[in-house]
Amino acid sequence: MAAAYLPLGSTRYHLDANCPALDTARLHNGGIVAEITPTTGYTPCLLCVDTAPTEWTVTTETIAELWELIGPAKYHTSINPDTGRVAIDGLTLLEHGNADRQFARFGDTIRFDRNGCYRVRPAAPST
Repeated sequence: MAAAYLPLGSTRYHLDANCPALDTARLHNGGIVAEITPTTGYTPCLLCVDTAPTEWTVTTETIAELWELIGPAKYHTSINPDTGRVAIDGLTLLEHGNADRQFARFGDTIRFDRNGCYRVRPAAPST
């Protein structure tokens, strides 16, 4: 197996040293990236994965990769009530194709439809 690249503190590896999501991870982690082999126990980056999925769950681990993967997207922020500081709380999918602007919170699922649009399916409410 070829070498894989693992950003500091991450469980997601990158197969391509030029992966845009790896560049984003370098910016957020002080540029520290380890070269690893084998990749057992780690999850592949959404952009580097061999089989292109059509559905993703928004998590703190996947948000940067989803931002790179989904063209009409930007980070969504709000005020954290505990700290009073601005924090990323999901992605805003901008209007594209025949899809309206949508907000995907952590835990929500983003699906790529056959018509070329991204759709958000909200996470089940916690009880």
